[in-house]
Amino acid sequence: MSGEAPLSHGQLFSWREIERYPPGWGHEANLPSTWDLRGLSPDQVDRALERLVRRHETLRTTFPVRDGVP
Repeated sequence: MSGEAPLSHGQLFSWREIERYPPGWGHEANLPSTWDLRGLSPDQVDRALERLVRRHETLRTTFPVRDGVP
């Protein structure tokens, strides 16, 4: 399913919190954990991430911004 919809209250709250981050810290919102990938080739990692994205709709969700509003 694709299309546009307004943000939920939870999504809007998260968006507003991220806007408060100091300049250059926006990437922090996307780093909830780290993984030890030693021993895997870049191709193996790419394939694994592609499979995750295909299986989970939330990983394909985007929030375009128009006039400062997501």
